[in-house]
Amino acid sequence: DQRFNNNNIHHTTSEGERFDKRRMFAMYCDGFFCTGPILHYVYEFYEKILPIEDESNLCDTDTMTPQQKSKAARKRFQAALLHVLFDNIFMAVFYVFAMMVVTSILEGRYDHLSHEIQNDFVPAVKASWVASLMGLAPMQLISFHFLPMELRVLAVNFQDVIWVMVMSWVTHRN
Repeated sequence: DQRFNNNNIHHTTSEGERFDKRRMFAMYCDGFFCTGPILHYVYEFYEKILPIEDESNLCDTDTMTPQQKSKAARKRFQAALLHVLFDNIFMAVFYVFAMMVVTSILEGRYDHLSHEIQNDFVPAVKASWVASLMGLAPMQLISFHFLPMELRVLAVNFQDVIWVMVMSWVTHRN
């Protein structure tokens, strides 16, 4: 069942829920062309400011004493934790704002953008923080702690599928 509503193409599932192809396309474009590239540069910036993979953490562990190994592991974990906290508390505000602007433009709802920002921005940021607390931040911490820099964005993009579903629901529920 295809319907046209406000110039959006919707598909009604067998359960009667709407599947909005335009929204899906907009969310995909936001992730692929906006958020994904931004994550790449932001994570490189985090690594420059507070390295997880610095030389002391990457040296030959066979020559390290148990105390040196413990100190290196603690330093690596603390750096990863700070990356994740900053990303989920402060950068989430930017990611939500960017997602709302990009999807609004691509969905043709730019004339309602200021209204959406006023009404949905704070709830969307709060929903992002709740999603982080409910599991995304711990998964991100594991990714940052154990994966090399080159794989972190990819790992977080897989985790962001859940985040995008939450953000899509919060910003489109009205």
